[in-house]
Amino acid sequence: MAVLPFVRERERAIDVFIAALKVRNPEVSDSGNVPLYATTYLADMKATRAVPAIEDWLAFLESQKPYGDEMPSMMVKKGTEDLARLKGGGTAAH
Repeated sequence: MAVLPFVRERERAIDVFIAALKVRNPEVSDSGNVPLYATTYLADMKATRAVPAIEDWLAFLESQKPYGDEMPSMMVKKGTEDLARLKGGGTAAH
């Protein structure tokens, strides 16, 4: 995933990250780690078209709590920070 922000096919890379946000299976998503990294890379890439997908993933985390009680709250916090950066209201810190 780390190389995708640097590939020539930027829009295709963004599509891959957005697709990662839609994976709900804990085994496929590495218990949510894959979508979590996707939010960071999308924010780094300033991929504003990903905002709805990130918002949907955060809503899923908050409503379903798919990875236990502690993990979703940490994921929601980080995803919310990435979303704020993407919308222009956050910092560039990781």
